[in-house]
Amino acid sequence: MSIFETIRKRRSVRTFDGAELRPEDGDRILEYAEKAENPYGIRIAWRLLDAKEYGLSSPVIMGTDTFIAGKMSRVPHAEEAFGYSFEEVVLYAETLGVGTTWIAGTMNRSAFEKAMQVSDGEVMPCISPLGYPAERMSLRESLMRRGIRADSRLDFGEVFFDGGLDWPPLPRTGSPGASCAPQTEFTSTRREAGAWMPAAGISRRSTWESPCATLRLRGPKPVCSLF
Repeated sequence: MSIFETIRKRRSVRTFDGAELRPEDGDRILEYAEKAENPYGIRIAWRLLDAKEYGLSSPVIMGTDTFIAGKMSRVPHAEEAFGYSFEEVVLYAETLGVGTTWIAGTMNRSAFEKAMQVSDGEVMPCISPLGYPAERMSLRESLMRRGIRADSRLDFGEVFFDGGLDWPPLPRTGSPGASCAPQTEFTSTRREAGAWMPAAGISRRSTWESPCATLRLRGPKPVCSLF
C-alpha cells in the first residue's frame, strides 16, 4: 500500500473488536516508533501500555486494552517533534490493519503519565489505542463522528495554503487535485530543510480527518502540503 492509499484509507478508530493486539503487531509498531525521525532530532521514549495493568481508561474507547504513548523532554518544538513522529506511527499501524486515534484530552491523563513515568521537565502530548476495528461503530462513536462531521471533508483548497490564506496551493505530482509531492521528494526535502512538522490538529480543521498534513515554515507564513 502506498503512502497516499494509506492516508486515504485511514480514519480514527474508537470502537475495537475486543481481540488482544497480536504480539507481532505490537512489536512492529513499537520498533517502528523507536526508529521514527523528527526534524528537530528530539528523542522520544515510546511504550506500549496495558490498560488493566495500569488502570488506564478513556471514555471514548471501547474494545481494546492496549495503548501506545511517548514522552520527551520539555524543550522548544517538543510538541511538533512528537506530532511528526506520532503521525508516522499511526500511518504505519494502518498498514498493519491496526486502528488508532489521537487522544490528548479524553483520558485519565494522570494515570497515563504515571504509567509512562513522566517526570518534571518531560511532556507526554497524547496517546493512541491500538487494536482491530470492530465491524460496527459503537453508538457513542457514531454520535461523536456525526457531531464533529468527521466524514464530511473539506476541499483541499480550503485546508492547505501556500504563503497565506489567500493562496491555495497548486496541484503537484502524486495525487490528482491535491498539493502532493512524491514520497521520495518529501523524504529528501524534509531531511535537507530540517523544518518539517506535522499539522496534526493545529492546521487542519476538525471536519477533515485524514492525517496527511505536514506543516513547513517559510518565513512568517506556514506552507502546508501532503506526504
